Amino acid sequence: MPDARNLANVILEGIDPPKASPAALMPGFAAALTDTQIVALMAYLRSTFSKQPAWSRLEDTVRATRQSAREP
Repeated sequence: MPDARNLANVILEGIDPPKASPAALMPGFAAALTDTQIVALMAYLRSTFSKQPAWSRLEDTVRATRQSAREP
């Protein structure tokens, strides 16, 4: 089963394209969205684009992911 931490990390930190690749990039939204907004987005994406059950404890997941991104 996909892990909610993966989606939280992509939303917070974004995705850089591989070096020397014309692939698109996605900026991170850590500075633009609150944890509550990210939780709402993740719940929406999961319920709209997946037949999997809702993730539990998304607030904790987003908080922990944001905290780990700040650590050196």
